[in-house]
Amino acid sequence: MKKDKFDEYCTWLFDILFELTKRFEDANYSAFHARYPGRVSERLLDVWLMKNGYDYEEVPFIYMEKVNMWKKGTGFLKAKFFHKKYGESF
Repeated sequence: MKKDKFDEYCTWLFDILFELTKRFEDANYSAFHARYPGRVSERLLDVWLMKNGYDYEEVPFIYMEKVNMWKKGTGFLKAKFFHKKYGESF
């Protein structure tokens, strides 16, 4: 992303995130749940791109950290079929 678009995006995003964290600043979250601003910001990137009509290209990536696929898979199935929310990262 070029610098001018990145600056525009950051200005838009951080205004939202600062307001969001201000509204929830007294919440007592676990370390996992305290990461909600990051999760929200991941969702908002697509919103910003579509809102402004910017083209983008998705590229493949390699996840370098070790992931317990059994734990991740069972967590996904529990969330899908039993509505049990994730309580930690995998």
